[in-house]
Amino acid sequence: MRICRELYTVACFKKQRPKRDCVFQNKNFYKMEAQRKEEKRLTSESKLTVRYAETDQMGIAHHSVYPVWYEVGRTEFIRELGIGYNRLEKMGAMLPVLEVHCKYIHPVEYEDELCIHTRISSMGVAKIQFEYTIYKCGCGKPVNIGTTLHGWVDSQTFRPINLKKKFPDVYQMITAAADS
Repeated sequence: MRICRELYTVACFKKQRPKRDCVFQNKNFYKMEAQRKEEKRLTSESKLTVRYAETDQMGIAHHSVYPVWYEVGRTEFIRELGIGYNRLEKMGAMLPVLEVHCKYIHPVEYEDELCIHTRISSMGVAKIQFEYTIYKCGCGKPVNIGTTLHGWVDSQTFRPINLKKKFPDVYQMITAAADS
């Protein structure tokens, strides 16, 4: 890919049209660059075992437990940043859930070992969105994917806050994790 870019640069400098078969053979160049950037983002991995209470009569995990598992991943992610939910709340900030999106791909059963991969998919001054991918441990295919959108609110008034203004150090720490 580097050679193609260099040829493109040289061709542009010489005001020539670059060779189509080299530079444009990969039509998804920008998509691949975006994927590389996504892969560099900080991802937290949490592990858990499906408990009996989380299954239905058929031994399949009930659909209602996936958001609970998202919370496990999100809590671990924030803990790995060095903040922790307790510290955030003591500082005066809370993260109530505004939206949950959940896509079920494959069922999981009682005593399955699960890996929850959590990362920030978008971050603003008043909202943060987490992205979750749940795998059976040792399996490369996801069994569930989802997102949760949260708003930053004051823990006393429950009114939205601008995290960048109220807690600039926390905002910087989280955006660094989202962009790394």
